[in-house]
Amino acid sequence: MKRICIYITYDFENIVDDYIGYMLQELQKEVDHLVVVCNYEYIVCGIDNIQAYADKIYYRKNVGFDAGAFKDTLCNFLGWDEILKYDELVLLNDSFFGPFTSFQSIFIEMENRQNDFWGLTMQAETLNLRKLFDSKIPEHIQSFFIAVQSKMLHSSVFRQYWEELPYFNNFDDVINYYELQFTQYFKRKGFSYSVYADTKINDSTKKENNYSQYAMISYELIKKRNFPFLKKQQIAYNTLDSQTQENLRYAIDYIENNTKYDVNLIWKNIIRTMNVSDLQHSLHLQYIFSGEDIACIQHYDIVIAVSANYLNAAEYVIEYLSSLKLLYKIKIYTIYDEIFDYYCRYGYDCSKESLDSCEEIEKLNKYKYVCVIHDVDMSSDNVPSYINKSLFYNLWGNMLINKYFVERIISKFEVEHALGFLAPPLPNFGSYFGELGKEWNKQYVECRKIIQNKEIHCIISENKPPFTVTENYWIRGEVLCNVSRLGDIDFEMMKYFWIFLVQEKGYYSGIVESIDYASMNEVNKQYYLHQISKEVYRLFGDFKTLFEFNKLVFGAALRNFCYGYTRIYIYGTGYMAEQYKDLVPQIDGYIVSDGQPNERNKEGIPILYLSEIAVDKDVGVIVCVSEKLQGQIIAQLKRKGINNYICI
Repeated sequence: MKRICIYITYDFENIVDDYIGYMLQELQKEVDHLVVVCNYEYIVCGIDNIQAYADKIYYRKNVGFDAGAFKDTLCNFLGWDEILKYDELVLLNDSFFGPFTSFQSIFIEMENRQNDFWGLTMQAETLNLRKLFDSKIPEHIQSFFIAVQSKMLHSSVFRQYWEELPYFNNFDDVINYYELQFTQYFKRKGFSYSVYADTKINDSTKKENNYSQYAMISYELIKKRNFPFLKKQQIAYNTLDSQTQENLRYAIDYIENNTKYDVNLIWKNIIRTMNVSDLQHSLHLQYIFSGEDIACIQHYDIVIAVSANYLNAAEYVIEYLSSLKLLYKIKIYTIYDEIFDYYCRYGYDCSKESLDSCEEIEKLNKYKYVCVIHDVDMSSDNVPSYINKSLFYNLWGNMLINKYFVERIISKFEVEHALGFLAPPLPNFGSYFGELGKEWNKQYVECRKIIQNKEIHCIISENKPPFTVTENYWIRGEVLCNVSRLGDIDFEMMKYFWIFLVQEKGYYSGIVESIDYASMNEVNKQYYLHQISKEVYRLFGDFKTLFEFNKLVFGAALRNFCYGYTRIYIYGTGYMAEQYKDLVPQIDGYIVSDGQPNERNKEGIPILYLSEIAVDKDVGVIVCVSEKLQGQIIAQLKRKGINNYICI
């Protein structure tokens, strides 16, 4: 069989990572002609990952997303005369890692089935909450990989489909009008299809119970269901509303321990391209260690740097340090003479410098591993002393319990080569409980400005605040190189930046806890969750899922917002608008961005383009789109002069 393959890649930094090179290398073994289309106009880094394997490379603007790239390649770049020289056409994109087995076995299996077109995974028919296509999402091959056999490839129907396919303006339209419809369109034309993975086993006759399996049960698909790939998209999902998140980490561990695939290809890409808070949540990067005795202690290149600002904390600090001083380099930093003299009397290496400066922190980069930790005011001058004593133990009891605990932390760094930073859990007791929901605490704009001005290469989002804001941490010393370039910013702001600096260096970050604290915090958090849920139930009524919980709580704020304006518009017409519309007392219209498909009304309510909305102080806008699109929509509203908006 003569086979041609079109591979689409897009990257917001115009980088081609090594996992793509591996994918193309494996594809090249089984295809006669390999075409790579870059949905950007030039490559900054990684061109070798394409040039070594591709027969042709095309560059284009990301017009119409993947569907637009396939259309251009078929209709314009190659042309149908060239395409029709082949017996099979493979269309795929860069949204998945692998393969974890040979492509040869995949192609042989699917050729023997003698279908007209095939893919890797199927989503069964399910209820369509977006309600764009009747009342359900149809059964469909998921479009990240579709292969078309000779009969369908050489049909006039297939050519006409691509020639008439529009260039979609937004990603939702690509999903709704391309991915969800491709399979059923060609089924209606008389063509047969199947998929390589065994997804049918998890399908249900109750359509509301069907789901995208690669997104929810990746471990099972890879291990048991004949799917030798891992989709990237799942890693950015927060599925705590409906399940725990064991599947993704199990999947990565399985790939590492049971296949020949280099998981560093995965880590390198997701650390660079994904939000660090998404990684921490999705991969549950929460490390719990024991301080119990172990057989031996390794002698690593470590420094423990203590910022000492309170003499009343010195006896507590020394309790922790006394068991560590013979094994590790310990340095005390203080600007106070009395504190300096105190620690010197106990034989510690002291410096009359503040550790709260980028210049001093950077000097620690000569060590392989660095622990930066602060003492705490143990007096009752500002708050009852027991509160800050709990804060002290929250820090020291999760970072420096004893030499065995330190050994386990460093061993984890040694084993997980992509781990770069560990912080203690945020305190959740007393007044610290009220800090948990403040997230960016109104610092996002300033943080983004600093990141841009200092050219810190990281992923930052207003909707995804850092999972930890801290000045206490374990870190790889190399990350501290060039930290002094940030020296002119308020060092208090540095607490926001550590995980982003770690990401810039190619590492991920996590939380470290002792077994005792993990047990205690589990009890605390269960208590808090119970109290919060009970109060929401008392005030707003019953709920079952986290989504319903958020909807109830947000409903009160939304109604208050609506009462402040005489005209209310919902920006968006999709899933989120459908879910929240019943909370809005009166909807005067829906808004969509200019240029998007517009049916002009939704259930009798007009749908207007943004350019058709008058700027008026009496107009309020409810932004009902996914978090990843909210920033774009807000920018459009502000450019138009509309500042009266609320985001779901």
